[in-house]
Amino acid sequence: MNLAALGEFVLAVLVTQTDAFRRILGTTELTLAQFGWALLAPLALLLLWELGKVAARQGRSAL
Repeated sequence: MNLAALGEFVLAVLVTQTDAFRRILGTTELTLAQFGWALLAPLALLLLWELGKVAARQGRSAL
């Protein structure tokens, strides 16, 4: 899950920041604020995923 989120972000950077991909795909360069918004969802998913693992570990130790 973590690698998928990282891979998605890397591809987004390549598609929006490299001239070759921008010409081929017709994308535009992202601003820093737009990158921040783009990072918000994967970071939130990572946080929730890790919190879920902590909760699962605590539930198992209570048994």
